[in-house]
Amino acid sequence: MKGGSRNAKTEAQRALDGSRNRPRHHKQPDVAGECEAPKLTKPQRVYWDYFAPIMQQARMLTPADRQALRLYCVALVQVDELLALQAAPEYARVVLNVTVDGAGNERMKAETHPYDAQLRQWLEIARHHQAECGLSPTARTRVAVAGKPEPERPNALAALQARANVVSIKRGA
Repeated sequence: MKGGSRNAKTEAQRALDGSRNRPRHHKQPDVAGECEAPKLTKPQRVYWDYFAPIMQQARMLTPADRQALRLYCVALVQVDELLALQAAPEYARVVLNVTVDGAGNERMKAETHPYDAQLRQWLEIARHHQAECGLSPTARTRVAVAGKPEPERPNALAALQARANVVSIKRGA
């Protein structure tokens, strides 16, 4: 059997079995109007005021998503603060640590600055919450927006079979 997995169903089998037509397969949260903003600092409020209307317009902001958006705003503010600290003139990407052992020998060790590690962690947290909120390109493809009907995809196999039938009829006649 070529082309496709061993357990692949045809469109006719899916229609008979009811696959993907059951409510539990595509159940999406109901959007209950506008969400109140949680208690935020001023920098966090700037991000909330930017992203909340975008998510509400796309019907992706529900009361359940409020906490994820709040944490995303917190992460973005932390990233901003770390970038501001790294912009200071005394910041150096490599930090030299000098230690003296019991015998009086000095040892130098080069390490990355702690701000770099913190920035990486906060960027990862921000990326995670961005995906949770449906704000990343990949996440948007996975979120079905409530109220929008999905466009019907043309069945390529049926179109190919229809063309084959037309050609066989013309040859037979």
